[in-house]
Amino acid sequence: LLERAEPQDDAASDQAQKIEAEPQATAEGDWFENETQWSAEAISDKLDTSLENLFPDDPGTSERLGPDLTAQWKSASGNGAGSSSEWFDAGDMATAAITLRDHVGEQVALAFTDPAARLIAAELADGLDETGYLRADLAEIAARLGADAAAVAKVLAVCQTFEPAGLFARDLAE
Repeated sequence: LLERAEPQDDAASDQAQKIEAEPQATAEGDWFENETQWSAEAISDKLDTSLENLFPDDPGTSERLGPDLTAQWKSASGNGAGSSSEWFDAGDMATAAITLRDHVGEQVALAFTDPAARLIAAELADGLDETGYLRADLAEIAARLGADAAAVAKVLAVCQTFEPAGLFARDLAE
């Protein structure tokens, strides 16, 4: 039994020697060069061009196109981390109060598809006071926009259905 085991050990050691010899053979003929010390002349000769002419279509960054803002960044106050008042806060954006003008503008965009009606509605919204009452004269708006008084009244009727109730009212009765 021992005689049979010995030849197997020899075969295993022969295979291990072949495996170790193969990486050395491929390392010598490998395409990758380990030289990292290249001179400018060697690169120019290898590429058959001068280093300044490698990318002729690229204008480079020889001149600045915009103003130099580094001085403003250096003079900015703060300790690097900033305070809560200096940074954008998503919570503030979510809880920001919507103005009456913004609220009406959103409803106008949803209620009217006709650009002329949207223009009339925007003009009517400009005539609102801070409480939501319409203080502008309909005949004056119609004359300024070159629209029919009936078209302005029709747009006003739709605008008076906007939320909150009482928006675009001209008096307490409306």
